[in-house]
Amino acid sequence: MTDPVAEAFAVLVGGGLARRELDRGGRMLRWVEAGSGTPVVLEAGAMSPVVSYAAVFRELATDHRVIAYDRAGYGVSDPAPLSVELQVGDLVALLDEVGPAVLVGHSWGGLLAQLATWERPDLIRGLVLLDPSHESFWDNADPMPHPDRTKPPTTNPHHQELLEAAHELAADITRSISPPTNPATAGSDDNITTPPSDTGSAGSRSVGSGAAAGSGNAGCRSVGSDAAARAGNAGSAGSRSVGSGAAAGSGNAGCRSVGSDAAAGSGSVGAGELVGGVPVIGGLDLVGACLSYVETDEQLFTYLDELPMVLDSVGELRERRGRGTWTGLPVVLLTATKGRAVEWTPRVIAVQEQLAVECKGRHQVVPESGHYLQIDVPELVIACVREVGT
Repeated sequence: MTDPVAEAFAVLVGGGLARRELDRGGRMLRWVEAGSGTPVVLEAGAMSPVVSYAAVFRELATDHRVIAYDRAGYGVSDPAPLSVELQVGDLVALLDEVGPAVLVGHSWGGLLAQLATWERPDLIRGLVLLDPSHESFWDNADPMPHPDRTKPPTTNPHHQELLEAAHELAADITRSISPPTNPATAGSDDNITTPPSDTGSAGSRSVGSGAAAGSGNAGCRSVGSDAAARAGNAGSAGSRSVGSGAAAGSGNAGCRSVGSDAAAGSGSVGAGELVGGVPVIGGLDLVGACLSYVETDEQLFTYLDELPMVLDSVGELRERRGRGTWTGLPVVLLTATKGRAVEWTPRVIAVQEQLAVECKGRHQVVPESGHYLQIDVPELVIACVREVGT
């Protein structure tokens, strides 16, 4: 059985990658990890793969133990009926296994990171919140229909757009690792020139994004976001969502290492081959890794079901925030504005400024980035992780 994510990330970090899993009552939660040192847990946005953190993962693995996990139903983690309680519970269980950790959350993952922090602050060293969702963005949202599981997900009216957006996101993730280079030096295994993005930013498409599907962003394509659009959801700038040897030997109780180091290089696509129209860099197939999240019916149902679940849970989210308390841990919030509808920008910034006041954190507006800050400005995300983790 192939494991495109483990194969790609093993190439990304030069080997020393471990595939691990945690038993959640007969349901497995799985992740990849590399490096040693302070643990860093990466939490993806709704309808987004954790592969979007590829550039961040590669750099942080040089001096941190970096964990990129799949929520239930995503990637290789076993599926389960989606709920806020399930997703927060899984995140807390993972942190209990590997933490205390720096927790990095993007979009919906940024809100999940806050929920987990309020539940178990002892497991959090610091928070980095990337364009985090806020329940107030969905105050006026109508419910979205859940996918009909009596029919194949391929019959869903949003299926084709979801796949197209997944391909676009995959291409942007690859470009975040290997930006266009000098044509005179192109052609080697380690230096393949890639065509420039046709969007100018890695944050230009929205597919029912957990942060803000239908946020009214100019030039943004939205899948399954009619209800969210009616909510005037402002949560994302140019959003696009569709979901080491040292670490392997760390001996965490209750957590199994699966195929540690075995994935390195196995089944890799040859250097220079095209995958989804994007050159593979030195056998690194991030396109294949990203698209492996939308292969099975269960994966597709999870993608299609997550935003409806979020919209159903706005009241619960508001109640949880009302009960939540901040304990003084370091927090950095990054708000992207590139590609965001002008009318929403002041509201989003105001919400995040208020959050920064409440948690006594630092808020930074990032005008040069779209919603996927980990793709557009990975070096900034990496610096923020080091800031809160010291």
